[in-house]
Amino acid sequence: MPPKGLYAVNKNTTLCQFRNFLKAITFLYSLIIMQICKALL
Repeated sequence: MPPKGLYAVNKNTTLCQFRNFLKAITFLYSLIIMQICKALL
């Protein structure tokens, strides 16, 4: 029983890390696009 619970927690943590990673990527991507737009204008 404990290993199964531990696995579930690990899976959940990985999902949270992946979400945060996606948020960071999206944020950086939007910043880069803003910089490109400023450079073009």
